[in-house]
This record gives sequence, C-alpha cells and structure tokens, in this order.
Amino acid sequence: MARVDLSGVTKRYGAQTVLDDVSCAFPEGSFTALLGPSGSGKTTLLRIVAGFVRPDAGRVEIGGRDVTGTPVWARDIGLVFQSYALFPHMTVAENVAFGLRQRGMSRAAALAEAARALAMVRLPDLGARLPRALSGGQQQRVALARAIAYRPSVLLLDEPLSALDRRLRQEMQAELRRIQRDSGLTTIFVTHDQEEALTMADSVAILNGGRIVQAGPPRSLYDRPRTRFAATFLGETNILEGVVAGGRARLACGTAIAVPDPLPAEGRAVALSVRPEAMQLGPPVREGDNCLAARVTAVTFAGAVQTLEAETAAGLRLRMLATTSGAAPPEPGASVLLTWPPGRTVLLED
Repeated sequence: MARVDLSGVTKRYGAQTVLDDVSCAFPEGSFTALLGPSGSGKTTLLRIVAGFVRPDAGRVEIGGRDVTGTPVWARDIGLVFQSYALFPHMTVAENVAFGLRQRGMSRAAALAEAARALAMVRLPDLGARLPRALSGGQQQRVALARAIAYRPSVLLLDEPLSALDRRLRQEMQAELRRIQRDSGLTTIFVTHDQEEALTMADSVAILNGGRIVQAGPPRSLYDRPRTRFAATFLGETNILEGVVAGGRARLACGTAIAVPDPLPAEGRAVALSVRPEAMQLGPPVREGDNCLAARVTAVTFAGAVQTLEAETAAGLRLRMLATTSGAAPPEPGASVLLTWPPGRTVLLED
C-alpha cells in the first residue's frame, strides 16, 4: 500500500479546463470515492493518477515518489474499469495470470498467484472456465483478481459496478469493501452513484467544474455540507433561503429559523440546508425546535419509506421522509406542521 498525493494538478483540452489546480491526498490504506456529475473531472483525475493522461501542470506522487512522467506499467497500480476487458480465449486463471506473465514471472508461479487472487475474490474453483461461462458479477470479480494479483500499492476503480443490476451491485459493493480491507490497498474509486460512495468509502471527494468542492468522511459530508452544490448533489435536501434578523434566519414566509452556526451580519442573505429525514410531522416536541406550516402536495410510496412533499404559503417547497410502518401519511391538500431540531439546520457558504 502507498500514499497518493496530487499537487496543483491541472488539465485542459483546448479552451476547456477539465481539472483546475487540484491538490489532495489519499492516505495509505484508505478507500476514497471520487463523486461528481458527468464532466466534473473525476475520471480524468483517476486517469492522471494511473498515468494514462499527463497533466498540463502539477505533480503526482505515489509512495513519496514523483510519478508524473512515469508510464502506467511502472507505477505499481492495479486497474479495474467499467469494461472488464477479459480475454475471451483465455481461461479465468490465465486472464488473472496474464499481467504476472508479462512481468516475467514463470507460468507455474503466475498461476499460483492467480489462484491466490481468485480465492481472495471468492472464485477459487472457476479458474478453468472461460469468461463467457461466467455471470456479470463473476466477470467483475475476475477483473478485480487480475488487478490485485501482482500485489500493487494502489488500486484504481473506474465505475466497475455500473453494468450490474441493483442486487448484484449491492453484493459487489460489500465484496469490494471486504477485499480492500483484507488487502489494505490504497483504493481510489470513481462513481456517479451517491449511495455507492456513502456505502463503500472511508472518504468522499466531491468534484464539480474540475475542482474538489468538499472532501471528508461520508457522514461528515452528508451531515455538514459546506456549499449548496455539495448539499444538493450528495443526497436530497431542502434549501431554505432568508435573511439574518435578530440572530435567526427569517424566511420569506415570515418564519424565523434557529441556526446553530454563526450567522453573518444583520440583513445578509443566507441559504440553509435541512435533510428531508430530519423533519417530522406535528407540533414541536422540544422547546426551540424549528417549525413550518405547509400544505401537502404529494405523497410517494417507495417501499420502506415514503416521501411527503409540501408547500408553504410563500411557495417554498419541502420534502420529508417517513417510514411506512407508522401511521398513514396525510392526504394531498392537508395542512401540516413540519418540525426539526435546530442542530439539523446547516448554514451554507453560498
């Protein structure tokens, strides 16, 4: 395992800046998800770490060694892509051993290492099969075994689960996490799936417009987003806008919202984030709880949870989540009170 450091990494394609002066660190043994919308720069960042793309400016270090100009094969990294790229004419064991043979290892030694890697991904008995005889999930595991067979220092994953169905994807998320923990590999994982990033990673870096807008542990990012983009991209949230008045945020509907964060000067505009699951129906149960009167506009059933949409008299639209095991939700058109603790209100920087 090895630490990965990026310093001032910039990449442009013509007039378009894909990465803009990115500096970040991936600690030794960590599992980091790069999360962002299409075009945010996350895949380009991964390909720069891999060596497929050379930055226009900046430096890439792996294990303290500057590898900015080092070719892919000399970077001691394992790679797994969305396309598994297995050789159809080779057996599973031969596919996994291929990279080892290219590095000069004898056939017997390479196949022994392939068997070890296949055991790690829980496919110990499939080495003699051809790829076409495997399911999509099994092929994904073979690609992962091939990437870790030669014991790299860093593992790079570019949306390797996106082609799988939901159930298999969830199973492979758990398997990838287990393998990463067992191997201790420093792992960088590109995904556009928020749930996947929150479930699998020790740390999440949110990219937008070629910059990392916020990075940290998943729970920290979810509970305390710094910007409107981070709040709305990572999960769902309610954005409340108002002005500072009397040490609170006064909304357009006239309701004053208590905020635990230090507020700017009186009269300044502010934006707040409140997660839907922080809100409850009914009057405040604790002194000081925030409360908004609204009218239900829609109720959506989604299995274990249901989404309630409501609108205030001033036109503010809100969403809250509730389990389906409790009382039946109010019907559209019903008047309700939405309450939540002040501590679940987050002041955004923009």
